[in-house]
Amino acid sequence: MEGDLPAGGKIRVEFGWAGGAVMEVTQADGPGSELYRQGLPKDEFAIRFHHLGYFIPTEAAWRSLLKEIDQGGVKVVTETNVPGFLQARIVEAPDLGHWIEYIYPDAGGTAFFQGVPSN
Repeated sequence: MEGDLPAGGKIRVEFGWAGGAVMEVTQADGPGSELYRQGLPKDEFAIRFHHLGYFIPTEAAWRSLLKEIDQGGVKVVTETNVPGFLQARIVEAPDLGHWIEYIYPDAGGTAFFQGVPSN
């Protein structure tokens, strides 16, 4: 996947299943790419661990999670809402030293992840 970031930068993401986990390699540059570039050196190529992601299986579980995030004072770093594809929240997890991403896929998102190459 690739495209424009809302603030004007660019992003490209490659996905691949490795057993029961999806590996995601992201390249982002320009305005709005700060979240993706955090922890990377400025002037050289590098790959760094960024976050763990979890699929949320049902709408009820998604609503419960959003309520828990809101009531628990968890800082939402970014939210994604693409009707027909997926909803996602990346939240801070300072005690872990990285982000956590929660993904609730709609039919289009489920089909997308089912089509990701696997080993």
